[in-house]
Amino acid sequence: MTLKDTGERMLPTCADRATFWEHIERYRFACRYVRDKEVADIACGEGYGLAAMHAAGARSVVGVDNSPEACAHAARRYGLPAVTAAAQALPLPDQCLDMIVSFETLEHVTEPRMFIAECARTLRPDGLLILSTPHGPVFRANRGAVLYHVSEWTVAEFRSLLAERFAVVRLFGQGIVQPRQAVPEWWANIRTRLMWRLMMTFCPHLRSEPDGDEVACAWRQDPVAAILRREALPSRLVNPFRVVPLTPWRQNRTMFLIALATGPRSPATARSS
Repeated sequence: MTLKDTGERMLPTCADRATFWEHIERYRFACRYVRDKEVADIACGEGYGLAAMHAAGARSVVGVDNSPEACAHAARRYGLPAVTAAAQALPLPDQCLDMIVSFETLEHVTEPRMFIAECARTLRPDGLLILSTPHGPVFRANRGAVLYHVSEWTVAEFRSLLAERFAVVRLFGQGIVQPRQAVPEWWANIRTRLMWRLMMTFCPHLRSEPDGDEVACAWRQDPVAAILRREALPSRLVNPFRVVPLTPWRQNRTMFLIALATGPRSPATARSS
């Protein structure tokens, strides 16, 4: 069975280049933290990220998705457990996980605080939540409205939401966009061509459109290898999809927000803080 491309989740062989590499780089970022951990991927979708974290050294992994078809596909293709459930009601015991990963989920759920509370409930006291979501104002300005998004968040709102249930919240960004400036068209064109040439020189794998050349499209057939591949320093420096710390300079130019939240709080602790 092949998953249908509805636009709601990233399918490696169907997604456009930006969507594909944005997701790949998020899971590459998460793989830095998974070794010897019990990990859940909430909204695991097709399952490639779940498989990559398992291959990167996680002690155990489990996927959760609200689509039975996606869970069946992930289990069949990658041989890893995936269960059907809503993000706001995880079918997992209290404090059973070392780490939760959930990319591009928050904006889809109708009860975001219940979702964050479920993540805090199922994480151990030293557990880690890695969560991404579009940065509302920048995302809408560059890509417009999205049918499946229930909510979108500013930096302050995102941080505040997580701080309700986690003691420490560190923010990262992905997709640094150029500010809209009144510059001559000729200069804007030269700058765009120069940036594109640098990217294609040092990051040739980023050519991988679904109907692109054979070498680039090999990553589409093996997204786990795309996540786990070693990237040379020049490629890391010019890769526009990499995850970077969210500095004040980047804050209003960042398309996606990514949080590392630690120190989950119980409901009673959260109310008293």
